[in-house]
Amino acid sequence: MTGELILEKAKDIMKLLHPQHPPEHQFSQGWLEKFKVRHGIKSFRRFGESGSVDMQDMEIKLEAIREKINQFSMKDLFNLDET
Repeated sequence: MTGELILEKAKDIMKLLHPQHPPEHQFSQGWLEKFKVRHGIKSFRRFGESGSVDMQDMEIKLEAIREKINQFSMKDLFNLDET
């Protein structure tokens, strides 16, 4: 989750909750930082191989995976993470 995404969602929510509010209202970086502190959101910078991931490509591929998973019933899905 990026700061940019949080700001976009804040604007969307503002439009829904206060349609009469001027659309030129801007959420500042200061607002974003205080929001992140209030909600315990932290940023981490990735280095090496994990830092070189193309996020747009990853989102496209994750959507394809979700579509494939939706073809199965929940009883046929298993989590194979290491324990």
